[in-house]
Amino acid sequence: MLARVPNETRLEKKCVEVLLNQPNLCDSVVRYLANRDFLNDSIADLILKFISETNLYEEVTAKCLQLALNRIKSVELKNAFSEFCLESLRRNEISSLNLKAQIYAWVLKTVALKFNDLESILVSEESWVIHNIINEIDLSLYGKPSYASIINNLLTHKNSDVQAYASYLAIEAEIDVTANTSNIGLLAKASLRKAGKISGSIARASTISESLSYIVGLSLSECNWKKFFGVNHSKVEHQILMCKSYIRSNPTAFINQLDSFNELVLNSLFPLDQRLGNYQLGGIGGFVNTPTCSLAKNHPDIYKMCEGVHLLRKESELSHPIVRKSTKDRTALRFTRTIAFSEVKKLKPVMQAAAIAIVDFVFQNTNSLKVTKGGVISELKN
Repeated sequence: MLARVPNETRLEKKCVEVLLNQPNLCDSVVRYLANRDFLNDSIADLILKFISETNLYEEVTAKCLQLALNRIKSVELKNAFSEFCLESLRRNEISSLNLKAQIYAWVLKTVALKFNDLESILVSEESWVIHNIINEIDLSLYGKPSYASIINNLLTHKNSDVQAYASYLAIEAEIDVTANTSNIGLLAKASLRKAGKISGSIARASTISESLSYIVGLSLSECNWKKFFGVNHSKVEHQILMCKSYIRSNPTAFINQLDSFNELVLNSLFPLDQRLGNYQLGGIGGFVNTPTCSLAKNHPDIYKMCEGVHLLRKESELSHPIVRKSTKDRTALRFTRTIAFSEVKKLKPVMQAAAIAIVDFVFQNTNSLKVTKGGVISELKN
């Protein structure tokens, strides 16, 4: 309703004053004020007073800063907002990514930030923050060569949304793409190719690293999963994507899917590590029940994850109706059950260690390295 109200300064003041006692109305007030191209100085001053004196809710502060950005004419008020943002950064107590993004946006808009400082922000900050501030980087302030360097670095960022936005800015500012195109994601690469910024065919990149990173909560390196899994790559990619979709919604299904993913990893790992012997797909149970097996000796982190996941899978109601004593003793012990989120959380450190070990092994293998029986890594002859 507020959005339909005529522009009246008195009403605007009342709306901002309401925020002092009812910050929960922030969305409605911001939407109403966002209809203006510029904010009256008295309104901007009230907003600054509000966020300075009642900085209790970071998301509310973020929305107020977003509203004020590019809507203030007074140089004095712009400087006051900028000083508020700089002081917030100095305190280093910001937990909201939205607030941090808006603060950086203000700093980029009003402060002549040194190029090295800007690069440091773009390297160290979260993807969400970077995605929300790169449009505020002033080409005229840093010059085209420096701006081009920033955009090319962002084209190979680990986050596909950042890459896509960087590709748009590269096209808009007519930036030459000098980044390694093999490190640019499919979405960004498609835009750049259509705009004539890059040439050649676009092969779909594997999403396994992205899905695995999401599951274990780590930023994992990209590696040649297609070479490692060979003809099974599409199946494995689907399997880990299903794990990603279930980890926050259905822990029982997640465990069953992850157990299958582990099987496919072992099926590709064993032929490349001659110390492990043979592996038959579907035989993971025989290894996890043998703590002295070759997998446990040579890849302990991967073994621990396979063991932990498979033991939970045996308890899962999506696997069997009952839990039996062993493969030889078929005595029924109890009914299977749903797996709890807490059980998956408890397994997370084990999954993280295993994910790092898997990525390291895949990277070694796909860079023409192979593990020999003696445990020495030697280069394969081409």
